[in-house]
Amino acid sequence: MADQDPAECVRAIMASVFRVPANELPAQLAQANVKNWDSLGHLRLILALEAGLKVKFRTDRIPGLTSLGAILDELAAYGR
Repeated sequence: MADQDPAECVRAIMASVFRVPANELPAQLAQANVKNWDSLGHLRLILALEAGLKVKFRTDRIPGLTSLGAILDELAAYGR
């Protein structure tokens, strides 16, 4: 996944976690518009992102990672 576009990597992980084909994820990907993105889904997503992208999010930042944009911004802060 290191050679791929970060947005595509995150979308692929989200599709896997939420059990939705990547092409069916909404363009404005956010917790509010993904059916399975509840509190447990959020935890599963964070764990999958950390494992798949080899990053460790700061605990105080995790609650705010509720959209593709927020996740990509956070990854950029880690140089990803």
